[in-house]
Amino acid sequence: MKIAVSFDRDSASEFYQALIRELQTQETAVYGNNLTHFFPNGPKDFVDHTRLDDAIRHPDLIIVLLSREYLKSHWLRSEIDGFLRLESARQEDGLVVIVPTGSIEDSEIPPFYQHSIVASLRLERGDQKELDAIAAYVSEVREARKRVRSNKVFIIHGHDRAAKTELELFLNEIGLEPVVLHRQADQGLTIIEKFEKHSCVDYAVALLTPDDRVAPSDDSGNQGAAEYRARQNVIFELGFFLGKLGRKRVCCIYRRGVTPPSDIAGLIYKEYREHVEDVKWELLKELRSAGYKV
Repeated sequence: MKIAVSFDRDSASEFYQALIRELQTQETAVYGNNLTHFFPNGPKDFVDHTRLDDAIRHPDLIIVLLSREYLKSHWLRSEIDGFLRLESARQEDGLVVIVPTGSIEDSEIPPFYQHSIVASLRLERGDQKELDAIAAYVSEVREARKRVRSNKVFIIHGHDRAAKTELELFLNEIGLEPVVLHRQADQGLTIIEKFEKHSCVDYAVALLTPDDRVAPSDDSGNQGAAEYRARQNVIFELGFFLGKLGRKRVCCIYRRGVTPPSDIAGLIYKEYREHVEDVKWELLKELRSAGYKV
């Protein structure tokens, strides 16, 4: 993984050196570039996204150590703006991470930089705890990008066609490819063979809808109150993807009134009333956390 670090050479140089030492222990390439070598005409050249990307060696992550002195510099302010334009041009949310450095207060940071700040990352003292937090964040980004090899997301669904269609449309709108099993060609395969063939994804969303009305009974055969549950195929496929991808890469969306499976506490659940659209922003956040570019 390649990281570029932007900092002012006076107040933030000490933090920069400490950060390099910490990140390079993870076999992470770290570059701190002087862009004057690449842009002799000054910050006005930063609008050239391709050239800017070349100058900082096509990084996977750009960390800006933002100090008071950084904000006072016209050159550095233009540099960070160039990074943010590069992030937009590459369509990579999270490419730029701003780390408040030194004694700078949040109120001093312009609002249009706030979206690039991760709340848990600061370098006020440069102690090991702060450096460990940044190293852990870098490690998470690295692992997430390793895992996401495609933009496919498998949709596990029951009989609620409207909910399934809403979820498909949403995933399409944010640039992902929903995989719905019944829309794939059979090619002479059995159902389980077809499922295995199309399960090569990096994320799955399970739609738990009230398809079955069940009255559980106790050891004596006495029936309890009826409750609504998802179809058996949904539970099977949910368990399959939990085993294959892990809990962090499976999200359950369930309609209010459905009883979720009792033995998978800790899974990510999103409840909606009538429409899947109710939880689309929460799902978007989970997909971004999983490394998808949406």
